[in-house]
Amino acid sequence: MIVDISWPSTVRANKASSTWPVVQAVQAMRSWMWPWLFCWSTLSTGATELPPAKMLQMGRIMQCTFCQILVSEVVDAAYRDLTDSAALRKLNKHCSDISSRIATLSGATSPKESEDFCARMVREHGGDLLDAKSMGEDLTSFCVQDDFCRPGRDAEADALVEGIMSNLGHKEDCAASSDTS
Repeated sequence: MIVDISWPSTVRANKASSTWPVVQAVQAMRSWMWPWLFCWSTLSTGATELPPAKMLQMGRIMQCTFCQILVSEVVDAAYRDLTDSAALRKLNKHCSDISSRIATLSGATSPKESEDFCARMVREHGGDLLDAKSMGEDLTSFCVQDDFCRPGRDAEADALVEGIMSNLGHKEDCAASSDTS
């Protein structure tokens, strides 16, 4: 079935698959448009009553959070001897593993939403992250250099990212200590 996303009447005519053109458009978007897309998609679906500025802020917060999560995962020694494709698969698996916790901590509507956001981050920027690691670059500034995180520009966003990361780290530490007992 071919749907022309340039004509809204096509979408209105086929209500059962009205989200398909949105999904297709999302796949074509560049990552710098995620916050705007997050804001637009939430408005168009009526999933939340947050104002657009707050939704845009949440999109940026999630970008920063997932970037930091992936950086902390790639720094792990287990990624040293993996091929790029194996490392990307492992990062996607990590996205699946943490999606429910991130959804709970961030207030996302579903773990699937968090998993999709993380998987997109892996798909679009995982290769750059692995390249930076293989070149011996300092990964602590990767998220700031690529403008995923904007420390100091929004204190509320910085606090929320820090809270999510510390809670996620605490739960991972608890899980690791219970595995060794």
